[in-house]
Amino acid sequence: MKSCPRCKSVELKESASVCPYCGFIFFKDDSIDLDAMPQSRNNAGKKNGKLKWWMIVLPAVVVVVAIIALLLGILNGKGRGKNTVTVEESIVDTESVAGATDENDTEAPIGTALLHGAVWDDEDNSSLSGVSVSLYGASDMKNSLYSGITDEEGRFSIESVAAGDYILYCELNGYANFEDSISLSDSEEKICTVSMIPIQAEATEVAEADEIGNSEFIIPDSDVRYLTYDDLNGLTAEECRLARNELFARHGRRFQDVALQEYFNSKSWYNGTVDPEDFNDAVFNEYEVANRDLIVQYEKEMGYR
Repeated sequence: MKSCPRCKSVELKESASVCPYCGFIFFKDDSIDLDAMPQSRNNAGKKNGKLKWWMIVLPAVVVVVAIIALLLGILNGKGRGKNTVTVEESIVDTESVAGATDENDTEAPIGTALLHGAVWDDEDNSSLSGVSVSLYGASDMKNSLYSGITDEEGRFSIESVAAGDYILYCELNGYANFEDSISLSDSEEKICTVSMIPIQAEATEVAEADEIGNSEFIIPDSDVRYLTYDDLNGLTAEECRLARNELFARHGRRFQDVALQEYFNSKSWYNGTVDPEDFNDAVFNEYEVANRDLIVQYEKEMGYR
C-alpha cells in the first residue's frame, strides 16, 4: 500500500499509477523531481472536470430560462387578448347605445287624416306665431305623436295623422298651455281654432275664481292644514255642522238630509257622485281626519251635539 504525496490519501494500491482522488500521477522513475514537474495531466483533468460540469448545468439553465420565457409570453398573450376583447366589446356596446331607440319613444303611425287651424291671443285676438302644436295619445301625455309650429299668421298644419283620439296640446312662452281632446277619422280634414290666455290674465282669473270659491266654504282650507280652536271659535252649531260636512262634500259625498244636500248643490265646487252608503272616509288625508275629529270635539264641548 502507498499514499499520495499531493492529497495525502492513504491505502492506495502499489500498482496505482494515478490517484483516484486528486489525479496525481505516480512515476516509476524516482529520479524525477515530482514537485518541480508541472502536473499538466492533473490540471487538464481538473479543467476537463469543470467543463463537464458546465456542460451539464448550462443546458439545464437554458431550458429553464426558455420555459420561463415561454410561460411569460403565453401569459402576456392572454392578457393582451383579454384587453382586446374588452375593447371590442366596449365598441360594440357604444354602437349599440348610439343606435338604440329610447324605450319611452313612441313611433307615430302614418295615417290619412289632416289637422290644421290657427292659434290666437285670447285677449286681443291677435295671431300667435311660434306656438308648438302637438298631438298626444289620449292615454299617454309623455310622448307626442305628431307636432307642428304656427307660422307668422298663427296657422299650423299636421298631416298624415292616423285615425284615433288625441290630446291637442299648444305651448308658447308667456301663455298658459292649451289642452283639449280631439278625434280624427280616416281621410278627415279637421279645422280648429285655439285661443291661448296670457299668463298674467290667467293668474287674475285664477285669483278671482279662488276668491269666489273661498266664499262658498265655511273653512276654505280645512283640507290642507290642521285647524285649531281659534278657527272654530264663534261658529254657530249650524256653521260647525256645515264645516264638518264640507270635508265629506269635497270628496263628492251625497247627503240623506234634504236641506244639507240642497245647501251643497248650490256650491259651484260641489259634485255629488257618491251615495252615503258607498262613501269610505279612507279618502280623507291626515288634515281632514284630524279636523273632522276636532270639529266633533268642539261641538260636544259647546253642547251642539
